[in-house]
Amino acid sequence: QNPPSRESYVRLESPYRALAYFSGVRMLPEQIAAFERTAARLETMEKYEGSLQDVLFGAGQEWLERVYPQTIVRHAPIWLHAGTSLHEGDGKYFMELLDKGRRRLLVQRGWEAWPPEISRLLAERYLAEDVGSRDVLYHPRGPRSPVTGLASPTGLSPLEFRSAVDSNVSLAVTRCSEGMILHSGSTGGAWGGVGSTNWAWPLGVNALHGLAVARLAPGARQAARVTFRVMADDPDNGRLCWQVSVVVGPQQPEQEIPFSLQTGGRPLWLQTIIPPEAAGLIFGGWRQLRITHSNEQDRSPPPAFSVELHRIETTAGEGETEELWYAPVASDPVAEGGVHIPAEYWRRAEPRLGVVRVTVALQRTAAQSGEPVKVTLAWYRSGRFEIMTERLIDPSTTSEVTLEGAVPEPGGWVGVLTRHGVAGDRMRITSWVR
Repeated sequence: QNPPSRESYVRLESPYRALAYFSGVRMLPEQIAAFERTAARLETMEKYEGSLQDVLFGAGQEWLERVYPQTIVRHAPIWLHAGTSLHEGDGKYFMELLDKGRRRLLVQRGWEAWPPEISRLLAERYLAEDVGSRDVLYHPRGPRSPVTGLASPTGLSPLEFRSAVDSNVSLAVTRCSEGMILHSGSTGGAWGGVGSTNWAWPLGVNALHGLAVARLAPGARQAARVTFRVMADDPDNGRLCWQVSVVVGPQQPEQEIPFSLQTGGRPLWLQTIIPPEAAGLIFGGWRQLRITHSNEQDRSPPPAFSVELHRIETTAGEGETEELWYAPVASDPVAEGGVHIPAEYWRRAEPRLGVVRVTVALQRTAAQSGEPVKVTLAWYRSGRFEIMTERLIDPSTTSEVTLEGAVPEPGGWVGVLTRHGVAGDRMRITSWVR
């Protein structure tokens, strides 16, 4: 009744190979954006350039069979629609079109029309991934990752994890299933396991990117598969944010798959699913995980970056903790001379971007020189830990140091962390300018 004006349409000229079929056709800009997002997702699923298998193109996506002729299912209807090509009682036939649940299914959300029986089958046997705001990619559910026995990671300090995996994720606020380990490889460390694993991020994030890593075990002579999956809200029946299956073998013993997600602050579960027969033959894990937009709704204080420290003081303000100290001994008071180091002082940041300038006084009680002290200015919010700047100081020659840094996001927490030093060394904050 009220179509967009003709001036709103633009000619489709896209770098994506899949969209060459529509090259030159005029569309609305939002249609082109949706097509490009789907074309980019399909390219990540190609076995090699232009080769895509095990996908059934449904409502609104049937034309993609022209781009990927390997996906054509013989004798399938031209379109999938309740009341014309599909009816109640066609569940078994529909699952045959999906190769008994082994094929993925791509549709436009607004064009979906399924008989109730088929809607139930999709809910039971598939997980739906939103590809932008328009399209839905259904993945076979397959085996489920372990969700019981989640516990805090132990035996690995946040500093070791950060350095090995090259990540800004605070390991201390996550939970993981049994068997997750730090795995070294030619490209660097990764956090995962040689069997199926589940890694829970209860605080959630808004934007995340990183690498999913698959590595064949040394000496393995057969190919093995691992499925990487990121779920939001619930590990089994929540929203599927991303999924990919990777095969490694003697000819290609390692693969790294990049991903980038917008997850709306929801709690996440990063899962690796390895078939029982492949357990021990393949490692599946994660590295270079970078939170670029943390969950601004979370106001929980940061855990200690150094695992040997204990919380010793809290000053309340407006019903919430506004500052806190971590020190080697839980009963160590915050005296005029400061706190024994190593220690951490955290203060809630203002809800705006800006530069923080902090001056720290260091006191060496022993006359002799000792190990230098590393002083770090850091920022934290909802599982994202960033080092803004740090200095290495000898307290026997330098009694005060000023650190300055720009906070990555509004709000959160700013912290001053001291590490190393000798017994008796102390620190105190003498100036804090925002």
